[in-house]
Amino acid sequence: MGSRQIISVAFAALLVLVAVIIAFGSWFTIDQGQRGVLLTNGAYTETVGPGLHFKAPWFQSVVKISTQQQVVYWTCETNPDGSAKRTCRSDERGEMLAVEARMTAQVEVQKQEQTLQQEKIKADIAVTQAEGRAKSVKAEADAKAYATQVQGTAEADAIKARAAALSNNPLLVELTKAEKWNGTLPTSMIPGSSVPFLSVQ
Repeated sequence: MGSRQIISVAFAALLVLVAVIIAFGSWFTIDQGQRGVLLTNGAYTETVGPGLHFKAPWFQSVVKISTQQQVVYWTCETNPDGSAKRTCRSDERGEMLAVEARMTAQVEVQKQEQTLQQEKIKADIAVTQAEGRAKSVKAEADAKAYATQVQGTAEADAIKARAAALSNNPLLVELTKAEKWNGTLPTSMIPGSSVPFLSVQ
């Protein structure tokens, strides 16, 4: 027997084994007095009654639950120390209430401390914002004052330069008048007044 034949026989045996597993794993029976819960990958799919049923092997499983009535008997007796235990428990309740009241008081104190801290933080924020606004207003006022000072200095320098030019050249006044004249002579004249740009000699 060659190696190919051995491989073929092994493969065929494997296929037969898988087919047998699938065949036996794909059906199940539920007895009378039981119900089956069918689970697919662990999730509830349906409830099945007694009889023969089919399922997908490896993916589905069945949990059998008995629905038959069961009778359970038990005896009980009273504890002679029951009243004493009840008394102890009532004492324990008082201690528990005291502990609970203490914890409630501590929680209330912590809440008040947190509220106080929050108010303090809000006050600090308000102070910081007010200081920032004050600095901003001061910087703006300083900038305006500096601009006014620079403008005043420039105007003073211009006036000084113009005064020096006028004192050195008297004809500059006449030139300025000529530059501002609109070209029309006055319609009425007051006696003794001069006519612009006309010198009568």
